Amino acid sequence: QDAARETLEVIGKLVRNSEVSRLSADVVQAVADPANQKYTQEALAKLGGTTFMNYMDAASLALLVPIMTRGLKEREQKSRKWSAQILGAIVTLVKDIEYLRPYLPTLLPLLKECAIDPTYQIQREAAKAFGMLTQELPCWSKTELQPWLCAGIASTDSGVSLGCAHSFSEVLLRLGRRQRDSFMNAIVLGAKSPEAMERRGFVLLLDFLLDAFKKDFVPYIRTAFPAMLAAVLPEPEDPALKAC
Repeated sequence: QDAARETLEVIGKLVRNSEVSRLSADVVQAVADPANQKYTQEALAKLGGTTFMNYMDAASLALLVPIMTRGLKEREQKSRKWSAQILGAIVTLVKDIEYLRPYLPTLLPLLKECAIDPTYQIQREAAKAFGMLTQELPCWSKTELQPWLCAGIASTDSGVSLGCAHSFSEVLLRLGRRQRDSFMNAIVLGAKSPEAMERRGFVLLLDFLLDAFKKDFVPYIRTAFPAMLAAVLPEPEDPALKAC
C-alpha cells in the first residue's frame, strides 16, 4: 500500500491539469486506501462538482481512471453517477485521445452496467458519457459500442432495452447528419416490428431522440410519427403514447 501511494504521489506531481492537480491529494488518498469507501466518495464528490476547463494530459488520466473505475464498481449510487459524469466531462478535454484508448477495455463493461442501471441519474450520465466517447472515437463506437446498443434495444429485458435506447439517443446526437439519416430509417422500421418487445424498444428510442435532438428532430417527424402513432397502446406508461 505504501508503494502504491508513493507511485500515485509521483504521478500527482506530473499532472499538468490544474483542476486535477488541486484534487490530487484527495484522489491519491482514495486510490491508495481502497478499503475506505469514505475517501472514494469524498474524492468523487469533489471531482463531480468540478468544472474541468483545461486539457487532460496522460498523468491526469493515470490518476483519474483508477478512481473512476472504483466508483463505477461501487454499489453506492452517487459514486457510480459521479464516475460516469466525470468520464463524460473529461473525454473532450483529453489532449491526445489515444491516451484514453488503453483504459477503454476496463471502462466499457462498467459503463455498460451503468447504462442499464434502473436509477435514472446513473443511466443518464452513462448515456452522456457514451455520447462524448462516440464524438471523440467514432470508429471505436461503431465497432465496440453501437452493436451492443442496437442488440440491447431489441432485448426482451425491459430494463436493458430502456437503458440502451437512452444511450443510443446520445450516441446518435453526436453523429453526423448522414449517419443519423441511415439509422433513422432502421429505427422507424424497428418501431413497426411485429415483435412486441423489439417494437417497444425502438419506440422508446424515438421518445429519447425527441428529447435529445429537440428541434433537430423536425426533419424526421414525417417518417417517424406514423410509426409512433401506430404503436400506441392504451396504457399510461406506453412509450409510443409518451412520444406522440
